[in-house]
Amino acid sequence: MILIVALIFIGLESSFSLYSATLETTIADLAPKKWPSNRTALMIQLQPQVGRSVAPFIGGGLLAMGLISLTPIAAGIAILLTTGLLLLWSEIVTSGQSATENTKTFTFRTIWADTRMAARYIATQPVLVFMLVIGFVTNLVVFPFYSLLPAFLVEMSPDNKAAFYGRFSGAYGAGMLITSMIFMSLNKNTNRPGIVAAGLVLMISIVLGLVTIISSEAFLIVSSAVLGVLFMMLVMFAGGAWLDLTPSKIRVRVFSLKRLIAFVSIPLGSVLMGFGGAAIGYMTFLRILLGVVVVGLGVTVLLCKGWNQKVRREDENLKDNIVF
Repeated sequence: MILIVALIFIGLESSFSLYSATLETTIADLAPKKWPSNRTALMIQLQPQVGRSVAPFIGGGLLAMGLISLTPIAAGIAILLTTGLLLLWSEIVTSGQSATENTKTFTFRTIWADTRMAARYIATQPVLVFMLVIGFVTNLVVFPFYSLLPAFLVEMSPDNKAAFYGRFSGAYGAGMLITSMIFMSLNKNTNRPGIVAAGLVLMISIVLGLVTIISSEAFLIVSSAVLGVLFMMLVMFAGGAWLDLTPSKIRVRVFSLKRLIAFVSIPLGSVLMGFGGAAIGYMTFLRILLGVVVVGLGVTVLLCKGWNQKVRREDENLKDNIVF
């Protein structure tokens, strides 16, 4: 039974990753060219942030009131509303395109060729390789932690688990949303996104580590909001680097491969955290996983920094000023 549930969860997370990849590419293509890349990167995540802010409050409130039977009804209404808006806006977006415009016949051979092309391009950009590692290790911990939050609540021992779940998860979404609204109006691109991203992942690991140690409910809710702020800043700088370093003509293929690699760690982390937490305790396993992430991140920083310097020495005419 556990294996079946795990497979279902992996399927759901994989489907959501596919949806997120489609959303990311579409918004990146439709965003005004004059926008700075950090604004586009934040806009890509705006819709998921709203969901992460609203859904926990609604779900947690229904659970706290003992109305658990209404949660699937609320979810169904949200899905129907989203589908309706999607159909409405898809007509608006495609209204000026001909039926044969931008069509392409996909086969296994063309998909494999596109994948190889995207992989070769990423391999020539040390910054993007590092951002790929950043995405993988971050998604290995952050999203699985919030997905398995009900299990962690058993060890956190709040007075009202259902209400606390809503406040804790909602604070994370609110932190992301507020950060986006602030930074979308500012041009905060950096020419050293690798160092900035590494620092943000380290701070995220520290905050998550403190969550496993300090049991104060007020601290836990504040820390969740801080995690939302830090994660959104990571999305801004990492997403901006991907947009700046990827030509628009190959963006779909590169971003699809990025999503495939970086987001596969979400179901992987959830399964590992589920089995590991059940075996030795969720807080204990999270501390071990964070330690592995920090050590792996440090090794990757050293390797990619040296690789970046080598690449730049070999190409003295490199026009892009983005370095590690």
